[in-house]
Amino acid sequence: MTRVKILSETGLTTYAGISYNKFLAKLASDHRKPNGQLRYHAKDASSIRSIPLGKFHGFGPAASVKMNGLSIFTGMDMCNQTLGFLNARFGKAGSYYYWISRAIGERPIRANRIRKFVGAENPFSQGLADYDALAAELQPLVDKVWGHCEATGARGRTATPKVKFPISN
Repeated sequence: MTRVKILSETGLTTYAGISYNKFLAKLASDHRKPNGQLRYHAKDASSIRSIPLGKFHGFGPAASVKMNGLSIFTGMDMCNQTLGFLNARFGKAGSYYYWISRAIGERPIRANRIRKFVGAENPFSQGLADYDALAAELQPLVDKVWGHCEATGARGRTATPKVKFPISN
């Protein structure tokens, strides 16, 4: 199904990252949100070296802080490290970091894996500041997630609402 067809039939936007390995496809998917796609070819792979590590999939805040403490801020900085250096400081994750900085990702794609997260979102054209208005908008999202859980038998232990606030100058 194409992105245009998905939008016309569901009203939902989609985005996609396309590449020859999972890491680059995930990285590409972040570039043209909320309704676009980006394709990384092998010839484009070196362009990831200018990207800050915080944008790399698989990097949490703790890894970024640790890398920054070692003066490693970008894919290029990481690519300049040896496998031994990264393994000594990051354990088995060091090998992953070493190879992704070289645009080599060997992790398999598992299309039928069990989902770990269920989510729903609703972007607004303008900000909502009133509690009652926010609560009213939250209920359909709760219903959507709960409906999915009921239909699939999915269960969890945690519900995490995420709210984005605009940056004001």
